[in-house]
Amino acid sequence: MTRNEKITQVMGWMYGGHPECNMSEAKELQAKMRQDGWNILIMNTAKNEFIASAWRDVSVGHMTAVLKTEQQAIFDLFCKVFNIEGEG
Repeated sequence: MTRNEKITQVMGWMYGGHPECNMSEAKELQAKMRQDGWNILIMNTAKNEFIASAWRDVSVGHMTAVLKTEQQAIFDLFCKVFNIEGEG
């Protein structure tokens, strides 16, 4: 199962989304993380790239690598928060 298929299951979507490319879907992922108690921070670097981080308390946190788009950063962060692995 691909990461997009796993995300579709977690989100309860009726279709296969592509939140790494679609900002409105990425924002739905961000809202889901917040609903589940995660604090989210999206940072825009000087090179107009993005880093995303999520934390619940000082002992539980995740951070993405530097990525080209905000959607990719949210997608990658969501996969880390919900332990979603795999391709695409």
